[in-house]
Amino acid sequence: MPSSVTPNASGRRFLPIAQDLVRRAEQAAETMAATGRGEEASLTVVAAAPTVAYLLAPFMGGGR
Repeated sequence: MPSSVTPNASGRRFLPIAQDLVRRAEQAAETMAATGRGEEASLTVVAAAPTVAYLLAPFMGGGR
């Protein structure tokens, strides 16, 4: 049984995307942990206006 995997061309193309997703997930987890400790954090949401108005706004708190 081989001890390593060698990606094909598609895997090599996807690797930086996967690495970026993992990095962002780690950042998100740290931000949420900091928020849980009472530290302030900011969140920037970029979405179409109807998405913000109808889907996100009901869950968003007011600024301090």
